[in-house]
Amino acid sequence: MHFRNIFGFLMLLWVSALPHDAGPLPLGDGAMRDSSAAHSPLADTVSARTSSAISQDTMVVVGRRPVSAFNSSTIMDRDLSLRVMTADPADVIKVTPGLFTGQHAGGGKANQYFIRGFDCDHGTDLAIWFDGMPINEVSHGHGQGYADLHFIIPELVDKVQVNKGPYDIEYGDFATAASVSMGTRKNVSENEAFVYGGMFNTIRALDILSLNFPMKPIIATEVYRSDGPFDNPERMERYNIFFKTPLLGTSGSNLDLTLMGYGAGWNASGQVPLRAIDSGWVGLYGSEDPSEGGNSQRYSASLNYVCVPDVQNELKATAYLINYRLSLFSDFTFYDVDTLNGDEINQRDDRTTAGFHSSYKHRFELSGMPASAQFGVETRDDLIHNFLDHADKRQIIGHFQDDNIDEGSLSAYYLQSVTPFPWLYVEAGLRGDHFGVDVVDNLHKDGDSCITGNKDASMYSPKLNIVFTPFEKTDIYLNYGEGFHSNDARGVTTRDIPALSLAPATLLVKARGYEGGARTHLWDRLDVAASLWLIDLESELVWNGDVGGTSPSGATERKGVDVSARYQVLSWLWADFDITKNTAEFRGDAGNANSVALAPLFTATGGLSMRLPSGFYGSLRLQHLDDRPGDQYDSLTAKGFTVLDLGAGYRYKRWEFVVNVGNLTNTRWYTAQFETTSRIRNPQGVLGPETTNMDVVPGAPINVKGGVKFYF
Repeated sequence: MHFRNIFGFLMLLWVSALPHDAGPLPLGDGAMRDSSAAHSPLADTVSARTSSAISQDTMVVVGRRPVSAFNSSTIMDRDLSLRVMTADPADVIKVTPGLFTGQHAGGGKANQYFIRGFDCDHGTDLAIWFDGMPINEVSHGHGQGYADLHFIIPELVDKVQVNKGPYDIEYGDFATAASVSMGTRKNVSENEAFVYGGMFNTIRALDILSLNFPMKPIIATEVYRSDGPFDNPERMERYNIFFKTPLLGTSGSNLDLTLMGYGAGWNASGQVPLRAIDSGWVGLYGSEDPSEGGNSQRYSASLNYVCVPDVQNELKATAYLINYRLSLFSDFTFYDVDTLNGDEINQRDDRTTAGFHSSYKHRFELSGMPASAQFGVETRDDLIHNFLDHADKRQIIGHFQDDNIDEGSLSAYYLQSVTPFPWLYVEAGLRGDHFGVDVVDNLHKDGDSCITGNKDASMYSPKLNIVFTPFEKTDIYLNYGEGFHSNDARGVTTRDIPALSLAPATLLVKARGYEGGARTHLWDRLDVAASLWLIDLESELVWNGDVGGTSPSGATERKGVDVSARYQVLSWLWADFDITKNTAEFRGDAGNANSVALAPLFTATGGLSMRLPSGFYGSLRLQHLDDRPGDQYDSLTAKGFTVLDLGAGYRYKRWEFVVNVGNLTNTRWYTAQFETTSRIRNPQGVLGPETTNMDVVPGAPINVKGGVKFYF
C-alpha cells in the first residue's frame, strides 16, 4: 500500500488553506485554559499569540480547567538548564519522571529506554517527538522504534512535555508506556559561545547565534569528541548544525522553517560477558571485539504553522522531510555461530521519511457549558533500505538480508471535551490508524523469499479522561485509553513455516491502559502527585534485527504506582523526587516465573536544584534502579545501581563557568545488561563452551568536566 499520493494531496490542501493574516489579537487573561493543546507535538514547536479580550460580537468561553487530564508533566527552560548540564542529549529526556536511559555499547548508538515496567529497547513503547517530528524509526535495521537522540543540541531545548500511558489522542504509534515531546527555542536573547571538556579526552565546542536579519533566525553548531572510559577508545565524534527562522509572522499566525544536520562516527566497547570480567580475562572497561562501532547521519527540514484567528479557533500543522542513515557493527555472540571468523554483524539502515500532521480546535458553549472539539489528521511514509551482513573486523564477508520496505500510515482523530460543572471536566475521543507495508527481499527470488509481500491493518483507539476538582488546586483524574505499537514490516510479511519456526507477527499490537491519580498544589510551594495504573499489551511476535527473524513474546500485564513531589524550600532552592514501583508479568505462561526480562521494578530519582541571585547555580541528582530479572525465568539478575551526579555554575556579566562531576561516589554500575548465549576465547586463545549469562556495558566511573561560556 502506498501513501505518497495521499501525502502530496494533504500537503497541497494544507498550503492552499494557509491564511495570510488572521487579524490582530489583543492580549488578556480570561480565556479558558486547555490542556489538550499542551500535549500536541505541534504545541511545542511554534509560538502563537492567544487572546481573551474579544470584541462585542464574539462569544467568550470561560471555565476552570485542570493542568492536564492525565498523568503528565512539563519541564520548562529554567528547570532544564539546572537539571541538564552535560553534553549528553539523552539527559534531556531523563527529566521525565521514572524514565531511565542506558547505552548498549557507547558511541552514537541509540539509547535503551526504561519506563513504567517496560524495557522499551531503543523506543518500541516510548514515542519521542522533537520539534514536531517523530524520532522513532519504523522497521529499523537494528530495532523497531529505534530513537536516536544524538542529533539534539541540549541547549536549544526549552520545553519537554511528558505524557504517561496511552491516553493522549494526539500520539499514535509507540505511545503505549509514555510519550515525550521536545520543543526548541523560539528566539535567542543573547548569542553564546561555549567550550567544554575534561576527562576521557572530551572536548565540545558550541555556538548559538541570533542572526541580525529581519526575521531573527537562529543558527547553532556543535562539535563533540570523546574517548569515553573504555580501554579501546571510543573516538566518538559528533557534528550538529541547527537553523530555525520564521517565514511568516502576522498578528495571528506563525510559520517557522527548521533545518538540521547531524553526522557521527565512533568505536564501541560492545557488550562484554560478565564471566569474562569476573574471571579477569577482560577488564571492566575492556572489549571482546574492539572492531565494533559505526557511523550515522541525519538531515531534516520541517515547517511548523499555527494560526489563532480568535480565542475560539486554533489551527496547527507540521510537515517534515528526514533523510537518515546508519551503519552499525556489533558482536553479541562472538564465536557461537562461526568459530573461525566470529559472529560480528553489520546492520545498515538508509531511509527517507516524509510526514504531515495537522489539528484544528474549536471552542464553544454546549447548552451553556464550556466545550471544545478537536480534529486531527496525520500521515507518514518511510522508504527504507535495510541490510544485515556478516562481518569480520568491519569487513563484509557474507550477506544475510537486503530488503526494501515501503511503510506508510494514515491517521485521524476526534476529541470532544465538556465542562458540565466547574469541578468536573470530561474528554472523550477516538483515534483511527491505518498502516500498510510492502517488503521486497533483494537476495532471493519471490518464490524463495520468506518475507517478500505486503500487508495492511487498522487500529481504533478510544480515549476517555475525567477530572474531578473537589478542592481548589486539587485534581483527581480517571483515565482509560487504548494505544498500540507497530511491529517491523519484515516480521509482519514473514510466511508461516512451522518447520523453520517462522510465523508472521501482528502489524499493530494493542495496548490498554487504566489509571487513577490525584495531584495538588499546597502553600504555593509544594506540588504532589500520585497514581495507580495498569497497562495490558496483547500477544505479539517481534522482529529481532540482530538475527534477521521473528522471536515470540506473550501477552503481558504491567501495573504500578507513581509518586512525585516538587518543593520550593527557599526562594532559591528546590527539591524534587519521583518514585515508581512496578510489576511486569506474562499473562499466559505461568511457567516462566512471571518475569519480563529487564523490566524495571523500582526506580527513584530526585535531587536539589539552586539558583542564587549572585549568579551561582547547581544541582545534585540521584538515580536509583533496583535489581530486576535478567531473563524470563528469573534465573539471572540485572544488577541495580545508585548514581549521584553534581553540576554547578556561576555567571558573571558576559562570562559563565560550569563544572560537572559524574558518578560522584565512583559507583561500579552497568548502564546496560542482557541475557546472551555466546562463546568466547580465554587469554590463551582457547575457545570455551557455549554459555548463557549476562553481558554488560559498564557505566562511567567518577569523572570531572568543565567549561566556559561567553555571551555577546
